[in-house]
Amino acid sequence: MATPIFNGEIYKGKLNIYDKEGFRKYINSVYGQVEIIVRRKKEIRSLKENNYYWGVVIRLTADYAGLLDDEMHKAWQWKFLRKQTGKIETVRSTTSLSTVEMEEYLEKIRVFALDEWNLKVPLPNEVE
Repeated sequence: MATPIFNGEIYKGKLNIYDKEGFRKYINSVYGQVEIIVRRKKEIRSLKENNYYWGVVIRLTADYAGLLDDEMHKAWQWKFLRKQTGKIETVRSTTSLSTVEMEEYLEKIRVFALDEWNLKVPLPNEVE
């Protein structure tokens, strides 16, 4: 069984768990030592952001490069989302990026496209 994740907020040192009943039920089912992790909730990209990425950024750059959308997506991941994991290099998934990390990734693509290809990729507020 997967370990559930409970969301909430901390205000003035007090923890407010949104699903109090679910949390109580889970706590009552656990015995022995436990590990408690508190971290800021990561904001994932919205459907609008996802549509901008695939419908504008990937579409424009793939057309320019003569690639299929998925090929362009993988190329950008390889170029800007590589990381060293032990003795091997891996590529982060865009779905693992926070909204801030996603915007940094998009900015790298826009800058590269403009500097290297003279291709202006419009900002999200510049498209309908």
